[in-house]
Amino acid sequence: MSEIVDGAFLVTKPAGITSFDVIRKFQFATKGRKTKFGHTGTLDPFATGLLIVLVGRAVKLSSYFTQMDKTYRGTIRFGSKTSSGDPTTTIIETSSTIPSNLDALKLAAKSFTQADYWQIPPMYSSVKKNGRPLYQLARKGIEIEREPRLRKIHDFTISSLSETGAKFKASCSSGTYIRTLAQDLAEKLGSIALLEQLERTEIGPYSVESAVSIEDATELLLSDDISSDEKCFVPFIDLFSHWPKLQISDEQYLKMAHGNKKTFEDVQNLAETQFDYKKVPLLSLVRAQKPIGLAQYQPELGWKIVKIFDNLD
Repeated sequence: MSEIVDGAFLVTKPAGITSFDVIRKFQFATKGRKTKFGHTGTLDPFATGLLIVLVGRAVKLSSYFTQMDKTYRGTIRFGSKTSSGDPTTTIIETSSTIPSNLDALKLAAKSFTQADYWQIPPMYSSVKKNGRPLYQLARKGIEIEREPRLRKIHDFTISSLSETGAKFKASCSSGTYIRTLAQDLAEKLGSIALLEQLERTEIGPYSVESAVSIEDATELLLSDDISSDEKCFVPFIDLFSHWPKLQISDEQYLKMAHGNKKTFEDVQNLAETQFDYKKVPLLSLVRAQKPIGLAQYQPELGWKIVKIFDNLD
């Protein structure tokens, strides 16, 4: 029986299943083995595209991958509205006011990239209120007030407009609901909308172009010959490569591994002097060309070492 490797698989999620359904398929494929799995950001059941499945020790990096920017492409249908903002629930409102000018639509979409975007999360979401996910209330027809959250839209481009809808591409910060973005775009133009189709194409530096099906990924996971040439698999040690590096000496590493508080403070001060947290909020700590941990900038606390690993070979 082959040993399960640590790392990440780039998988294409099909429509009609949840992100956790994908994880269940990995768990089923490896049943009988004590292997942990996780993912780096939920896709709605109707949506397709890139899902990063973390395996083994890589699960410990989940929260940091979740913070990465995302890129999507899809179709917005104007003139119809559903309670969920997508095609999975019934239409609750229609409008005869439908955008017909492509240039005006492009300008409206671009305006989201030019100012702060405070987004109210949809009721059909996993956002919690008093410890309860909003979607549980939404399914009972209950709607409550939600606090807007600041999100960043890096790019929002409309490529075409027809009677069936508008094709778009959007790049945004973590936590942005594209369903809500589509509705907010429609509102700017005096209309209503639903997100008819959505595909996630990028998470941070990772692209759906390198992803494979769930079946191909689980088959590769169980094989004895996962090589670095496999574009769909990222070895654990390579998951740190896209973060800026802070060099750590052998002495500093050994002291931190033993919980030396003064060394932690010295390394955190070193990060403060070498990096601008506004541009670089997360660092890979590197010892002898190998990543050994992560440092993160935390508001009001400054730079903090948040992960220390050992035996990264």
